[in-house]
Amino acid sequence: MTSVKGVIHITPPLKSVNILAALLLASMLTQGAARAAEAPAPDIWTDQKIEAAFHDVLAHGELSDIGFLARTLGLDLEVAQWEQQSRFQKEVIETRAMATRVPSYLRPYGTSYGLTRNTKDGTTRINFNFRIKSCPNLVLWGMNWSQEVKRSEGPSTDAGPYFWEQSIRWQQDADGIVLERVTNSDGLCDFTLTQKKHAALSIPEPPATTPGSGTDLLEQMLDLIVAGDLRDYLTTAHILHTELSTYGELRGRHLYDGGAVPERLIPGTNSGAFIYSANDTGWINMSIFFYVPPRRGPRTVQLTIPVDNISNCISPESLEARLRQRRIHFQKKSDRNLGPYLETFQRGNAFSIGYYVHSSCIEEFNLRQKTDFAHSPP
Repeated sequence: MTSVKGVIHITPPLKSVNILAALLLASMLTQGAARAAEAPAPDIWTDQKIEAAFHDVLAHGELSDIGFLARTLGLDLEVAQWEQQSRFQKEVIETRAMATRVPSYLRPYGTSYGLTRNTKDGTTRINFNFRIKSCPNLVLWGMNWSQEVKRSEGPSTDAGPYFWEQSIRWQQDADGIVLERVTNSDGLCDFTLTQKKHAALSIPEPPATTPGSGTDLLEQMLDLIVAGDLRDYLTTAHILHTELSTYGELRGRHLYDGGAVPERLIPGTNSGAFIYSANDTGWINMSIFFYVPPRRGPRTVQLTIPVDNISNCISPESLEARLRQRRIHFQKKSDRNLGPYLETFQRGNAFSIGYYVHSSCIEEFNLRQKTDFAHSPP
Protein backbone atom coordinates (compact mmCIF):
# COMPACT_ATOMS: atom_id res chain seq x y z
CA MET A 1 0.00 0.00 0.00
CA THR A 2 1.41 3.39 -0.99
CA SER A 3 1.82 5.85 1.87
CA VAL A 4 0.19 9.28 1.88
CA LYS A 5 3.61 10.87 1.94
CA GLY A 6 4.52 9.00 -1.22
CA VAL A 7 1.42 10.15 -3.02
CA ILE A 8 2.13 13.78 -2.26
CA HIS A 9 5.74 13.38 -3.33
CA ILE A 10 5.06 11.98 -6.81
CA THR A 11 1.98 14.05 -7.66
CA PRO A 12 2.60 17.05 -9.97
CA PRO A 13 2.10 20.47 -8.32
CA LEU A 14 -1.22 21.21 -10.07
CA LYS A 15 -2.77 17.95 -8.91
CA SER A 16 -1.55 18.61 -5.35
CA VAL A 17 -3.49 21.86 -5.36
CA ASN A 18 -6.57 20.09 -6.68
CA ILE A 19 -6.39 17.41 -3.99
CA LEU A 20 -5.95 20.02 -1.26
CA ALA A 21 -8.89 22.02 -2.61
CA ALA A 22 -11.01 18.89 -2.72
CA LEU A 23 -10.14 18.10 0.88
CA LEU A 24 -10.95 21.64 1.98
CA LEU A 25 -14.24 21.61 0.03
CA ALA A 26 -15.23 18.30 1.59
CA SER A 27 -14.45 19.69 5.03
CA MET A 28 -16.50 22.83 4.34
CA LEU A 29 -19.43 20.79 3.05
CA THR A 30 -19.30 18.54 6.11
CA GLN A 31 -19.23 21.54 8.47
CA GLY A 32 -22.00 23.24 6.48
CA ALA A 33 -24.16 20.13 6.70
CA ALA A 34 -23.57 19.99 10.45
CA ARG A 35 -24.55 23.65 10.84
CA ALA A 36 -27.64 23.09 8.69
CA ALA A 37 -28.62 20.17 10.87
CA GLU A 38 -28.27 22.35 13.98
CA ALA A 39 -30.14 25.35 12.50
CA PRO A 40 -33.77 25.79 13.65
CA ALA A 41 -36.48 24.86 11.20
CA PRO A 42 -37.90 27.86 9.33
CA ASP A 43 -41.19 29.27 10.61
CA ILE A 44 -43.20 28.31 7.53
CA TRP A 45 -46.93 27.70 8.03
CA THR A 46 -48.85 26.71 4.93
CA ASP A 47 -52.66 26.72 4.90
CA GLN A 48 -52.57 22.94 5.19
CA LYS A 49 -50.23 23.05 8.20
CA ILE A 50 -52.44 25.60 9.99
CA GLU A 51 -55.54 23.46 9.35
CA ALA A 52 -53.76 20.32 10.57
CA ALA A 53 -52.63 22.06 13.78
CA PHE A 54 -56.15 23.15 14.69
CA HIS A 55 -57.54 19.75 13.80
CA ASP A 56 -55.06 18.18 16.24
CA VAL A 57 -56.06 20.64 18.98
CA LEU A 58 -59.77 19.91 18.54
CA ALA A 59 -59.20 16.16 18.38
CA HIS A 60 -56.98 16.28 21.49
CA GLY A 61 -60.01 17.54 23.37
CA GLU A 62 -58.27 19.26 26.28
CA LEU A 63 -57.54 22.99 26.34
CA SER A 64 -56.09 22.75 29.85
CA ASP A 65 -53.08 20.93 28.33
CA ILE A 66 -51.25 24.20 27.77
CA GLY A 67 -47.97 22.51 26.79
CA PHE A 68 -49.68 20.60 23.97
CA LEU A 69 -51.33 23.81 22.75
CA ALA A 70 -48.01 25.66 22.65
CA ARG A 71 -46.20 22.88 20.78
CA THR A 72 -48.99 22.23 18.30
CA LEU A 73 -49.75 25.87 17.47
CA GLY A 74 -46.11 27.04 17.53
CA LEU A 75 -46.39 29.45 20.49
CA ASP A 76 -44.42 30.31 23.58
CA LEU A 77 -47.01 30.79 26.33
CA GLU A 78 -46.18 32.53 29.59
CA VAL A 79 -48.45 32.36 32.64
CA ALA A 80 -49.11 35.95 33.68
CA GLN A 81 -51.56 35.13 36.48
CA TRP A 82 -51.94 31.71 38.08
CA GLU A 83 -54.99 30.70 40.13
CA GLN A 84 -56.01 33.99 41.67
CA GLN A 85 -59.44 34.84 42.98
CA SER A 86 -61.53 36.95 40.65
CA ARG A 87 -62.07 40.56 41.65
CA PHE A 88 -65.72 40.26 40.62
CA GLN A 89 -66.77 36.75 41.76
CA LYS A 90 -65.38 35.27 44.97
CA GLU A 91 -66.17 31.70 43.88
CA VAL A 92 -64.15 32.03 40.64
CA ILE A 93 -60.41 31.26 40.37
CA GLU A 94 -58.64 32.75 37.34
CA THR A 95 -55.51 31.82 35.38
CA ARG A 96 -54.20 33.94 32.49
CA ALA A 97 -51.42 33.34 29.97
CA MET A 98 -49.96 35.43 27.15
CA ALA A 99 -47.67 34.59 24.25
CA THR A 100 -44.09 35.84 24.29
CA ARG A 101 -43.47 34.39 20.83
CA VAL A 102 -45.99 33.86 18.05
CA PRO A 103 -45.58 31.96 14.76
CA SER A 104 -45.65 33.71 11.42
CA TYR A 105 -49.30 32.86 10.69
CA LEU A 106 -50.58 34.82 13.73
CA ARG A 107 -50.79 38.54 14.30
CA PRO A 108 -48.19 39.63 16.89
CA TYR A 109 -50.86 40.91 19.28
CA GLY A 110 -54.27 39.58 20.27
CA THR A 111 -53.26 36.15 21.62
CA SER A 112 -54.45 35.38 25.16
CA TYR A 113 -55.39 32.34 27.23
CA GLY A 114 -57.80 32.35 30.15
CA LEU A 115 -58.93 29.53 32.45
CA THR A 116 -61.64 30.17 35.05
CA ARG A 117 -62.66 27.56 37.61
CA ASN A 118 -65.90 27.88 39.55
CA THR A 119 -65.41 26.45 43.03
CA LYS A 120 -69.17 26.49 43.65
CA ASP A 121 -70.40 24.27 40.81
CA GLY A 122 -67.07 22.57 39.97
CA THR A 123 -66.99 23.66 36.31
CA THR A 124 -64.09 25.04 34.29
CA ARG A 125 -64.24 27.37 31.30
CA ILE A 126 -61.27 28.03 29.00
CA ASN A 127 -60.96 30.71 26.31
CA PHE A 128 -58.01 30.91 23.93
CA ASN A 129 -58.07 33.95 21.60
CA PHE A 130 -55.88 34.84 18.64
CA ARG A 131 -55.86 36.42 15.18
CA ILE A 132 -54.82 34.48 12.08
CA LYS A 133 -53.49 36.61 9.21
CA SER A 134 -55.04 34.50 6.43
CA CYS A 135 -58.46 34.24 8.17
CA PRO A 136 -59.27 30.64 7.06
CA ASN A 137 -62.82 29.66 6.14
CA LEU A 138 -64.18 27.20 8.73
CA VAL A 139 -66.77 25.92 6.24
CA LEU A 140 -63.94 24.35 4.23
CA TRP A 141 -62.30 22.97 7.38
CA GLY A 142 -65.60 21.47 8.48
CA MET A 143 -66.04 19.73 5.12
CA ASN A 144 -62.52 18.28 5.31
CA TRP A 145 -63.09 17.08 8.89
CA SER A 146 -66.70 15.88 8.40
CA GLN A 147 -67.81 18.30 11.12
CA GLU A 148 -70.94 20.49 11.21
CA VAL A 149 -70.35 24.22 10.83
CA LYS A 150 -72.85 26.67 12.30
CA ARG A 151 -73.15 30.17 10.87
CA SER A 152 -74.77 33.39 12.00
CA GLU A 153 -74.56 37.11 11.32
CA GLY A 154 -75.97 40.40 12.50
CA PRO A 155 -75.19 43.69 14.27
CA SER A 156 -72.98 43.49 17.37
CA THR A 157 -74.73 43.61 20.73
CA ASP A 158 -72.63 46.64 21.73
CA ALA A 159 -73.85 48.61 18.68
CA GLY A 160 -70.57 47.89 16.91
CA PRO A 161 -70.02 46.85 13.28
CA TYR A 162 -71.90 44.07 11.49
CA PHE A 163 -70.40 40.61 12.11
CA TRP A 164 -70.28 37.13 10.56
CA GLU A 165 -69.68 34.05 12.71
CA GLN A 166 -68.68 30.45 11.93
CA SER A 167 -68.22 27.76 14.58
CA ILE A 168 -67.38 24.06 14.88
CA ARG A 169 -68.09 21.98 18.00
CA TRP A 170 -65.88 18.91 17.80
CA GLN A 171 -68.03 15.81 17.27
CA GLN A 172 -70.94 17.64 18.93
CA ASP A 173 -69.55 16.65 22.33
CA ALA A 174 -71.03 18.77 25.15
CA ASP A 175 -67.59 18.91 26.78
CA GLY A 176 -65.77 19.21 23.45
CA ILE A 177 -63.80 22.16 22.13
CA VAL A 178 -65.53 24.84 20.06
CA LEU A 179 -63.59 26.68 17.36
CA GLU A 180 -65.16 30.01 16.39
CA ARG A 181 -64.28 32.57 13.73
CA VAL A 182 -65.79 36.08 13.90
CA THR A 183 -65.23 38.65 11.17
CA ASN A 184 -66.80 42.09 10.95
CA SER A 185 -67.28 44.99 8.59
CA ASP A 186 -64.18 46.69 10.02
CA GLY A 187 -62.04 43.88 8.60
CA LEU A 188 -61.15 42.22 11.92
CA CYS A 189 -60.83 38.43 12.03
CA ASP A 190 -60.87 36.87 15.50
CA PHE A 191 -60.48 33.15 16.27
CA THR A 192 -61.40 31.61 19.62
CA LEU A 193 -61.04 28.13 21.08
CA THR A 194 -63.43 27.59 23.98
CA GLN A 195 -64.26 24.69 26.23
CA LYS A 196 -66.53 24.25 29.25
CA LYS A 197 -66.07 21.08 31.25
CA HIS A 198 -67.93 19.78 34.27
CA ALA A 199 -64.67 19.22 36.12
CA ALA A 200 -62.23 21.28 38.17
CA LEU A 201 -59.22 21.79 35.89
CA SER A 202 -55.99 23.71 36.23
CA ILE A 203 -52.62 24.10 34.53
CA PRO A 204 -49.26 23.46 36.25
CA GLU A 205 -47.95 26.20 38.51
CA PRO A 206 -45.24 28.14 36.64
CA PRO A 207 -41.71 28.21 38.10
CA ALA A 208 -40.77 31.23 40.20
CA THR A 209 -38.88 33.90 38.26
CA THR A 210 -37.07 37.12 39.10
CA PRO A 211 -38.13 39.80 36.62
CA GLY A 212 -35.75 42.46 35.40
CA SER A 213 -36.27 46.20 35.78
CA GLY A 214 -37.75 46.69 32.30
CA THR A 215 -35.41 49.64 31.75
CA ASP A 216 -35.46 49.50 27.94
CA LEU A 217 -39.26 49.47 27.63
CA LEU A 218 -39.62 52.23 30.25
CA GLU A 219 -37.18 54.43 28.33
CA GLN A 220 -39.16 53.82 25.15
CA MET A 221 -42.36 55.01 26.84
CA LEU A 222 -40.66 58.21 27.93
CA ASP A 223 -39.00 58.67 24.52
CA LEU A 224 -42.47 58.59 22.94
CA ILE A 225 -43.57 61.40 25.25
CA VAL A 226 -40.43 63.48 24.67
CA ALA A 227 -40.84 63.07 20.88
CA GLY A 228 -43.97 65.17 21.41
CA ASP A 229 -46.38 63.77 18.81
CA LEU A 230 -47.82 60.26 18.77
CA ARG A 231 -49.35 60.90 15.36
CA ASP A 232 -45.88 60.45 13.80
CA TYR A 233 -46.09 56.71 13.17
CA LEU A 234 -42.57 56.48 11.66
CA THR A 235 -40.98 57.96 14.78
CA THR A 236 -43.22 55.78 16.96
CA ALA A 237 -42.12 52.64 15.07
CA HIS A 238 -38.45 53.67 15.35
CA ILE A 239 -38.67 54.22 19.11
CA LEU A 240 -40.43 50.87 19.63
CA HIS A 241 -37.93 48.99 17.41
CA THR A 242 -40.64 47.57 15.17
CA GLU A 243 -42.39 48.05 11.84
CA LEU A 244 -45.96 49.28 11.66
CA SER A 245 -48.64 48.52 9.07
CA THR A 246 -51.09 51.39 8.87
CA TYR A 247 -54.80 51.39 8.05
CA GLY A 248 -57.10 54.34 7.67
CA GLU A 249 -55.99 57.74 6.38
CA LEU A 250 -52.45 59.14 6.54
CA ARG A 251 -51.25 62.73 6.16
CA GLY A 252 -47.55 62.45 5.39
CA ARG A 253 -45.89 60.86 8.44
CA HIS A 254 -49.00 61.38 10.56
CA LEU A 255 -51.87 59.05 11.38
CA TYR A 256 -54.87 61.22 10.56
CA ASP A 257 -57.88 58.96 11.01
CA GLY A 258 -57.28 55.28 11.73
CA GLY A 259 -54.50 53.24 13.25
CA ALA A 260 -51.51 50.95 12.86
CA VAL A 261 -50.41 47.51 14.03
CA PRO A 262 -46.88 46.13 14.62
CA GLU A 263 -45.46 43.47 12.32
CA ARG A 264 -43.72 41.73 15.23
CA LEU A 265 -43.76 41.64 19.02
CA ILE A 266 -42.02 44.59 20.63
CA PRO A 267 -39.26 43.44 23.03
CA GLY A 268 -40.45 43.58 26.64
CA THR A 269 -44.13 43.17 25.72
CA ASN A 270 -46.46 40.21 25.47
CA SER A 271 -49.25 39.39 23.01
CA GLY A 272 -52.04 41.18 24.90
CA ALA A 273 -54.11 44.01 23.47
CA PHE A 274 -52.15 46.55 21.40
CA ILE A 275 -53.99 49.70 20.28
CA TYR A 276 -52.53 52.53 18.20
CA SER A 277 -55.19 54.80 16.74
CA ALA A 278 -55.69 58.47 15.94
CA ASN A 279 -58.59 60.81 15.28
CA ASP A 280 -57.01 64.03 14.03
CA THR A 281 -60.14 65.26 12.28
CA GLY A 282 -61.54 67.27 15.20
CA TRP A 283 -64.90 65.57 14.70
CA ILE A 284 -66.69 62.68 16.41
CA ASN A 285 -69.05 60.59 14.31
CA MET A 286 -71.46 58.47 16.36
CA SER A 287 -73.63 57.23 13.47
CA ILE A 288 -74.15 53.45 13.64
CA PHE A 289 -77.72 52.33 12.92
CA PHE A 290 -79.15 55.77 12.10
CA TYR A 291 -77.73 59.15 11.21
CA VAL A 292 -76.36 61.31 14.02
CA PRO A 293 -74.82 64.66 13.02
CA PRO A 294 -71.05 64.73 13.68
CA ARG A 295 -70.00 66.90 16.61
CA ARG A 296 -66.82 68.73 17.39
CA GLY A 297 -64.31 66.85 19.51
CA PRO A 298 -60.64 66.84 20.50
CA ARG A 299 -57.92 65.63 18.15
CA THR A 300 -56.61 62.55 19.91
CA VAL A 301 -54.17 59.64 19.72
CA GLN A 302 -54.24 56.46 21.83
CA LEU A 303 -51.36 54.02 22.27
CA THR A 304 -51.91 50.95 24.48
CA ILE A 305 -48.95 48.62 25.03
CA PRO A 306 -49.08 45.36 27.04
CA VAL A 307 -46.06 44.68 29.27
CA ASP A 308 -44.44 41.29 29.79
CA ASN A 309 -44.47 41.80 33.55
CA ILE A 310 -43.21 38.27 34.23
CA SER A 311 -39.85 39.23 32.71
CA ASN A 312 -40.07 42.98 33.42
CA CYS A 313 -41.30 44.67 36.58
CA ILE A 314 -41.83 48.40 36.01
CA SER A 315 -43.36 49.87 39.14
CA PRO A 316 -45.33 53.15 39.18
CA GLU A 317 -42.65 54.48 41.55
CA SER A 318 -39.85 53.74 39.05
CA LEU A 319 -41.90 55.41 36.31
CA GLU A 320 -42.26 58.61 38.35
CA ALA A 321 -38.61 58.54 39.43
CA ARG A 322 -37.40 58.24 35.84
CA LEU A 323 -39.67 61.09 34.72
CA ARG A 324 -38.03 63.31 37.35
CA GLN A 325 -34.54 62.20 36.36
CA ARG A 326 -35.25 63.13 32.75
CA ARG A 327 -36.72 66.47 33.85
CA ILE A 328 -40.16 65.70 32.41
CA HIS A 329 -42.61 67.71 34.50
CA PHE A 330 -45.86 65.93 35.34
CA GLN A 331 -48.85 65.92 37.64
CA LYS A 332 -50.39 62.87 39.29
CA LYS A 333 -54.10 62.48 38.59
CA SER A 334 -56.82 59.86 38.76
CA ASP A 335 -60.01 59.16 36.84
CA ARG A 336 -62.95 56.99 37.82
CA ASN A 337 -62.81 55.14 34.50
CA LEU A 338 -59.14 55.38 33.56
CA GLY A 339 -57.65 54.94 37.04
CA PRO A 340 -54.34 56.63 38.00
CA TYR A 341 -52.38 58.50 35.37
CA LEU A 342 -49.67 61.13 34.97
CA GLU A 343 -50.24 64.27 32.91
CA THR A 344 -47.56 66.20 31.06
CA PHE A 345 -47.30 68.69 28.18
CA GLN A 346 -44.85 68.45 25.30
CA ARG A 347 -44.67 70.70 22.23
CA GLY A 348 -48.19 72.01 22.70
CA ASN A 349 -49.73 68.56 23.09
CA ALA A 350 -51.25 67.20 26.30
CA PHE A 351 -50.21 63.66 27.29
CA SER A 352 -51.56 61.28 29.88
CA ILE A 353 -49.54 58.24 30.92
CA GLY A 354 -52.01 55.73 32.27
CA TYR A 355 -51.26 52.24 33.50
CA TYR A 356 -52.73 49.10 35.05
CA VAL A 357 -50.84 47.40 37.87
CA HIS A 358 -50.68 43.71 38.78
CA SER A 359 -48.70 42.60 41.85
CA SER A 360 -46.93 46.00 42.04
CA CYS A 361 -45.78 45.78 38.37
CA ILE A 362 -47.26 47.72 35.46
CA GLU A 363 -48.93 45.23 33.09
CA GLU A 364 -50.18 47.76 30.52
CA PHE A 365 -49.29 51.32 29.46
CA ASN A 366 -51.98 53.62 28.09
CA LEU A 367 -50.59 56.74 26.43
CA ARG A 368 -53.12 59.32 25.30
CA GLN A 369 -52.48 62.56 23.45
CA LYS A 370 -54.69 65.57 22.94
CA THR A 371 -53.18 67.33 19.92
CA ASP A 372 -52.62 71.09 19.84
CA PHE A 373 -54.08 71.32 23.31
CA ALA A 374 -54.29 75.10 23.46
CA HIS A 375 -56.38 75.36 20.28
CA SER A 376 -58.35 72.09 20.40
CA PRO A 377 -62.12 72.54 20.35
CA PRO A 378 -63.87 72.06 23.70
